[in-house]
Amino acid sequence: MLTPVDRRQIEPEKAHSFFSNVLQPTSARDVGFIVVGHVLRSMPPFLKALEQLGDILAVVPKPRSISEAYLPIVQSQYPLYFLDREFTSDRNQMIQFIEKIRPSGRFMIVDIGGYFHQVIHDLKEHFGERFLGVVEDTENGHQKYESVVPLTVPCLSVARSLAKRTEDWNVGKSIVFSAEALLREEGLLFADQVITVFGFGKIGQSIAHSLRARGYDVYVWDLDPNQRIYAQCINHRVRNRMDLLQATDLFFCATGNQALTVQDTHHLKGHSYVFSVTSADDELDPLLFQRCDSIQREAHFSRVRFGERTLHFGNHGNAVNFIHGAEVGPYIYLVQAAILAGVQTLLDGDPPVGFVGQLDRQTEMRNAELFEAHFGSAHSTQSRGVL
Repeated sequence: MLTPVDRRQIEPEKAHSFFSNVLQPTSARDVGFIVVGHVLRSMPPFLKALEQLGDILAVVPKPRSISEAYLPIVQSQYPLYFLDREFTSDRNQMIQFIEKIRPSGRFMIVDIGGYFHQVIHDLKEHFGERFLGVVEDTENGHQKYESVVPLTVPCLSVARSLAKRTEDWNVGKSIVFSAEALLREEGLLFADQVITVFGFGKIGQSIAHSLRARGYDVYVWDLDPNQRIYAQCINHRVRNRMDLLQATDLFFCATGNQALTVQDTHHLKGHSYVFSVTSADDELDPLLFQRCDSIQREAHFSRVRFGERTLHFGNHGNAVNFIHGAEVGPYIYLVQAAILAGVQTLLDGDPPVGFVGQLDRQTEMRNAELFEAHFGSAHSTQSRGVL
């Protein structure tokens, strides 16, 4: 079995070889990329691969997923710009920013979370054919770009790809791991707590499965009745939302769309713990932090008080797994390969226009086979004692 040190040394080399095989021959080098991303150990190999297709104009770090170990590495090699959502939603500021970093020539956006959905039409109107489009990584971002259809610029999402399904399953497990670790710091356990998962998409399903595998009963709520029926079909407990608000001790919020609102606080128990799978500004009503009586910020919790009720937000309402590095193993490279394939689709293929497109199944299968060839040896049948 590889040690953690061995893995950190070997995986980037494997990733570089993997990405080199994923990328198809192309002559399109006259393009620049604006990249929104998590500054973690998986970022440098991805950016290096993306450089095979064009220039990195800007790296925009996701503010709550920045590793102090890898920030200097990325910062020494690429231009970093710490832009918030208010900036990226402002038409004039974004046009001026892009004119500064790309005075001429074509450019593309690689997005995580729909940062640019509010200005995508403005950018196309101003830059015309210079703006090649957007490749989006997350379901939250996918939905944001869908909210502004018909799109005037190509937009391809990997959020609903098979590669992303693999990552999301591991994200769910990492969320449960981090939530349990923080809860133990509070002197509490999952046992004897009423646990509810709000949102039964891919990450919500993984969370519910991981909790049940540890022996805990899980309640589920989703806005979509089809998801509620599916949850019940696989023996999760489904109750109406109001009953769950009143009964729950621990909330896992996996909706990407304000799972909890300030109005909900009137129905909660005296103390409720909340663990989110994404940024607080997406997963939680911002009024929760604006209309409360007080906020007490500690290392890993924000304790938000409404009268006699207190909500304890793990990682201050942001994705709780980033406290422990948000580790999902080498599977992140499979998602990054899908993003690279999406970039090439916009460069060389027949990009979707008017709607949010997705990768074709043949490309996904090819990437998966390459992934097995490069990373499968770490999980060989021999190493597991399987004949």
